[in-house]
Amino acid sequence: MYGQLIPVGGGPPLPLLEQRLVLGRAPDCDLRIAGKTVSGRHCELEMIE
Repeated sequence: MYGQLIPVGGGPPLPLLEQRLVLGRAPDCDLRIAGKTVSGRHCELEMIE
């Protein structure tokens, strides 16, 4: 595990299991976040050591 996202509004932490993840509401995102302020492909996270 590369880390975790902690939701500010509450809820369980979301584990970051891959070195590169695309976050958003779209079905093809690696980590889906359902929120009105989150776009289909909201952002990409890349862990660099």
